[in-house]
Amino acid sequence: MVTIPRNEIQRIGIRYGIQAPHPMLQVILGLGLASVAYFPLRELIDWLRHGGTLFTVVDLLLFLPIVGAWTAWEALKRGYFFEVQSSAGIKRLAFAKKPQPAALDEMIAFIEQNYGIAVLREDRGAR
Repeated sequence: MVTIPRNEIQRIGIRYGIQAPHPMLQVILGLGLASVAYFPLRELIDWLRHGGTLFTVVDLLLFLPIVGAWTAWEALKRGYFFEVQSSAGIKRLAFAKKPQPAALDEMIAFIEQNYGIAVLREDRGAR
């Protein structure tokens, strides 16, 4: 749950695009986590070929590419989000699922009527 004090809101816009607040950082982190798996994967292949002792740490590190790929994938996910500019900065409030156009219009009308804040529509490129 995100709360933004009403008196701090300067502008609200509905946009379509990358939902992550810091996508480049998230992609770099995801790829970094995925690349760490090179060494345990090499160790696992060596263990499968030659036998010996396989350490639990190696097994656990094999999950890093999954977490890394998921992190990078989520960073590039596109969809609708509210971009709220306040005195504290800009926040992106993403929708979990693609909203229906009628429901989105209803929500925008509710915000404009009840809070007296105009919502800018910047949904260019939406599919």
